[in-house]
Amino acid sequence: LFELQIYNDLLNTDIQKLILKWMIIFIVGLSITLHI
Repeated sequence: LFELQIYNDLLNTDIQKLILKWMIIFIVGLSITLHI
């Protein structure tokens, strides 16, 4: 059960990193689009 909790925490941080990465890509892409 404890190992499962650690795994869930790791999974959550991975998902957060993924969301953050895509948000940054989206914002940068939007900025470039608006500047053109």
